[in-house]
This record gives sequence, C-alpha cells and structure tokens, in this order.
Amino acid sequence: MEMTKQVTETATLPLNVITFNQLQKVAGEKGHTVEALVEEVIQQYLQREAEQKMASEMETFRRLHPKLWVKYPRDYVAIYQGKLVDHDSDRLKLWLRLEQNYPHKVVLLRQVMPNVERVYQVRSPRLIRHEQNL
Repeated sequence: MEMTKQVTETATLPLNVITFNQLQKVAGEKGHTVEALVEEVIQQYLQREAEQKMASEMETFRRLHPKLWVKYPRDYVAIYQGKLVDHDSDRLKLWLRLEQNYPHKVVLLRQVMPNVERVYQVRSPRLIRHEQNL
C-alpha cells in the first residue's frame, strides 16, 4: 500500500510582540498552537469576505433582474464586481469559462427566472386535536 504525503507550503507572518503574546495565550487556552489559531482566524476572515462579496453580487443581480429577464430569460448569468460579465444557456459551459477567466474569484452564477428570489413551499402536516365532551 502506497502512502502519500500532503505537502503544505508555509509563509512567515511578522507580528508585533504584544499581538503574538496575546495569540499565544488564547491558543494555549484553546489547546491550539499559535499557527493553528492564526490559520483558523484567517480562514474565518476570508470566508466572511467571500460571503460579503457574494451578497454584493446578489444585490447587483436583484437590481439588474428586470433587464436580465428581458434580455436573457432562463439563461445563466455571471455577475462579478457589480457587473454582468458573461451569460449562457448552458450552465456548465458558463461555469467552465468562469473557472478559466476568474480563477479563485467570487462570481455569482444564477439562472434568470421570472422571480428574482426563489420561492420554496414546504408542506407540513398539522395535527388537529378533537376534544370529546363526555
């Protein structure tokens, strides 16, 4: 059985002594290394940034929707940095172009439907109790 190793590149990040000491204290309290704590915090920050960018692109989609529906009904559109950058009736073809032209970027890919927001209906059974008077 062949074992493979995952090689991870590392980088040095300069921190002032006060910040490093604070990180060391928190990491110790959590049972982590400073490196693991810094990695976790940076990943959380990057995730929040991506979510904020996606929310902004979604706002652009909402704003442009009336025009998109007229021009590209049922097509897939790509919104990047507040602009329509591409469209296609084939979602996969569009996605492949986005991967090539906008690697590692936050790009909204949505189908243009009559309603901007998707509407979901969830049916749920209700129990109705009938009380009998004896």
